[in-house]
Amino acid sequence: MRTRRQVEVTCLSVVLLAAVAYGLVSSVLVIGATQEADDIPANLANRPKDRLREGTELLDVPGSFKLTGDRATFYPADGSGRLGGLENQTLERVATVIGEDPRPMEWLVTGSVTEFKGNNYILVTRAILKTKPSAPAKPGEKPL
Repeated sequence: MRTRRQVEVTCLSVVLLAAVAYGLVSSVLVIGATQEADDIPANLANRPKDRLREGTELLDVPGSFKLTGDRATFYPADGSGRLGGLENQTLERVATVIGEDPRPMEWLVTGSVTEFKGNNYILVTRAILKTKPSAPAKPGEKPL
């Protein structure tokens, strides 16, 4: 899964290399670049590999949402983990759709990843319903 941040870093790297090659830039300060393993502080080096970095941009990632009480959690289809949904109007609309029919639905999600106390969260900026269950849920029917 290639994230928007990876694409932006790659494009920025190409532009900077071209500028250096043509002598337009003599020195470059890159903030947020990937660090070598020796430079990573011990508390971050032991971070689980399945957690995403703060600021990672997800672009059209397929997955599903699950509601627990009034909280929505996004589960990417590739099984890479879970991201707690940060409340905003987009997530509220997703929760409304799920609340009307709690059966699993596939979504394409775009948003920004945050980290807090060892967990990832997503601020959803766009959620497109990719597939909807074929028949509406009947009263008393249990979700799939």
